[in-house]
Amino acid sequence: DTPVLLRGFNLMFKLGSDYPFPIAQDRALKSLLPGANLARLVMNHWHDTESKDDCATDQPPHYITQQCLDQFDRTLAWSTGELKAWSVITARSALAAGDGGPGKTIFTNTTLKSQWLAMWDTLARRYASTDNIAGYEVMSEPRTSVNASYVHRLQQQACSTIWAADPKAACLIGPAKFYNRYNLRPEYLVSGGPAIYAANFFEPKIWIGSNQSGSCRTGQQCDVP
Repeated sequence: DTPVLLRGFNLMFKLGSDYPFPIAQDRALKSLLPGANLARLVMNHWHDTESKDDCATDQPPHYITQQCLDQFDRTLAWSTGELKAWSVITARSALAAGDGGPGKTIFTNTTLKSQWLAMWDTLARRYASTDNIAGYEVMSEPRTSVNASYVHRLQQQACSTIWAADPKAACLIGPAKFYNRYNLRPEYLVSGGPAIYAANFFEPKIWIGSNQSGSCRTGQQCDVP
């Protein structure tokens, strides 16, 4: 097999925010980053704080709304077709990943955890035969401070669920808290399929680092002492 270098950009899609593809702005996206071949699609808002119309539902067996699945279909048809880019389906699940509080996250609520795994099984099976799916980012920036081994256990379960449906898809994970690169240690390694490890994926923010003055503003290079 030939290694692939993925280089691209993030795109945020909330439910109802899509529009007829393609348009001129979409075609211009790849020209902003010559050689771009990756679209990280932050569109799976599942028990999240950033979406008024959440993708989560408590209805079995899929635990994700049909409206979101329909939008995912349209968005992927554009990113893998018009852009001809590899696509990462990313979940932004702030509440499920820690912000929901005691008893209301996948770390503390077994029912929510089982629904989360069923949701990923649905997505991986739905797009297993879709070309140019690079992988699935199962828990964008875990927001919990629980033991790393417990975060790893849930990430391993999600990755195994994805690989059972699509063995070639990469599972994207990163360390708590907020993909802090200083916490990316061997205990986060997953086994059973291809994996991509994220560390401080977004621009520097106060919660992932600080400079010597103890503050970090957008655009600065920030390091934890």
